[in-house]
Amino acid sequence: KKKESFGGFTLIELMLVISILAMLVVTVTTMFFRAVRGAAKTDSVVGVEQNAQFTLGLMERFIRNAKGVTKVGGVKCPGLGGSLTLLSWDGGETTFGLINGRIASNGGEISASEIQIQELMFECIRIEGVPDQVKISFEAMRNDVSGGVNTTSSYETRVNLRNY
Repeated sequence: KKKESFGGFTLIELMLVISILAMLVVTVTTMFFRAVRGAAKTDSVVGVEQNAQFTLGLMERFIRNAKGVTKVGGVKCPGLGGSLTLLSWDGGETTFGLINGRIASNGGEISASEIQIQELMFECIRIEGVPDQVKISFEAMRNDVSGGVNTTSSYETRVNLRNY
């Protein structure tokens, strides 16, 4: 007599296939979430960099074209402080400072709302016969709660007044 064969799988074979598929799903899912987190981190870093460079560029333009530095942190130049007041050629004054974690010019915020600014510092350096030089430094931070990504970068630049 011939033996009949059903051609099915044993319980051990099914368990082995399910285990391999489960490991494959876990690996693919982990790689996907790493890619998403990496993209969020890149977006955060680019956002901080672009906003900080824009804000620095705006302040540099005002400083270069100012008639002079009136005050730094409430004292005359030379000095060091958290605010900078410039005298323009039309006699008006522009003051840069930190308001609610944003860099502001005469009270109007110039840095983006998603970026927090910390440790804003201005230093005015005055040397006889040379235009005033202003050093600007600050930390820019972005907290992205949706992606769990925090980005902090430090910025520093020196700007010479063109006119003296």
